[in-house]
Amino acid sequence: MGILLACHSTGDTENIIDTVKLVVKAVKEAKETGEKIYVLTVGKNATSIVGNSVKEFPNVSHLSLSDIIGEEEAKGVENSALSPQQLSKVQECLAKLEIDTALIGNPSENNAAAPFQIAELISDRLEFGMIYNEYLFEESEHIFYKTLQQKKPWQKKFAWMLATQQAELSAKRANPEIKTAAVGHRAIDAATQPHAFDQKEISDTRNKLKLSDKQSLLFISATKNAEDDKKLLEQLLSCIQDNKSYSNIEIRLGIHPGLKADPIKLNNYVLTLAEVITKYAGTPVANQVKFIITKELEPLVDLSKIPSTLICATHNVTGDQAALAAQGVACAVPATLINKAALSGKPAYYHQDSKTPFLPGERLHAGVSTMGLFLNKVAGKEMLGPVDKAELKLESQPVAQTLANMLIRKNR
Repeated sequence: MGILLACHSTGDTENIIDTVKLVVKAVKEAKETGEKIYVLTVGKNATSIVGNSVKEFPNVSHLSLSDIIGEEEAKGVENSALSPQQLSKVQECLAKLEIDTALIGNPSENNAAAPFQIAELISDRLEFGMIYNEYLFEESEHIFYKTLQQKKPWQKKFAWMLATQQAELSAKRANPEIKTAAVGHRAIDAATQPHAFDQKEISDTRNKLKLSDKQSLLFISATKNAEDDKKLLEQLLSCIQDNKSYSNIEIRLGIHPGLKADPIKLNNYVLTLAEVITKYAGTPVANQVKFIITKELEPLVDLSKIPSTLICATHNVTGDQAALAAQGVACAVPATLINKAALSGKPAYYHQDSKTPFLPGERLHAGVSTMGLFLNKVAGKEMLGPVDKAELKLESQPVAQTLANMLIRKNR
């Protein structure tokens, strides 16, 4: 029989790729033939990330939703549900696969129901199935919670894997009848690794971002929502302008990798934030902010519409590297890099304080009332110690290893 792994967005896709590699490695080391593995990419971004990453493995096949229902129809369900006709096509395709095990990733789009529809579709065929939600904050309007609140029988056939015990309790409140487990998160893994503060890498990144030793880097981890990020940036610039002690803070704006799939949305995003900065033209604050434009983004962004002073063209600095080199990280919501920063002991801020985080509260600054305290710490380069996995009551091994072990029937 075989294993089906379905992914939709950036985070769940990267985690599933890590998990696939570990399953293949374990099978190879055991000198077994191994089960057939199918990676089904539901979202366009997932398809581009998987790309050639699994082609090197002879027993791993890549399927995409666009191959099954057509590219145009697949675009239409990026943030919605599959129609009965589309579900029928998916069922017809999956019926040809001999699968008895599955891992379904949680989408980042609030209304992307397709992964859960696929889970329901295959539930009767499975010997063992998991749904992994890597969210580190509660998003009550997300399809994950809306699905659980339906309390359908198929949900009890899956093990619902969450990042922390707080996330586990949150899922249980939505549906007390499901089986759950706290298995960790890639951000927690990265923050607790010994090399998490590689000083040479940090120095190289700071040089690429054109920073002096005296300057404090505040990295803004982008969402895909221009209006949310605009509100965050407006508030940050207003605070920095009003306080001379923040003159050493340099802001670098990341761009969400998920925007690469939609150049129009990408350019609208950049222009929206650029307009916020240009309001401060002629003031010191305007010189403290720059976009990070990577090699992948450069051909997609119309740089002619953005003042050159707002561009930091660097071809090989990722969001992870910028956050690693930063004295503080901010985001509209408590997303991955915010939590990673908090876990590593850095000042971390998120603007929408209505979101409930699943990490210890003392490590996160939430909402405008805490922005001054956050900026004080960034300007002063203050740090806490890194969190320990034992503090979060998680296993020491990476989350991908835990999931891989379950898929290959080692720890069911």
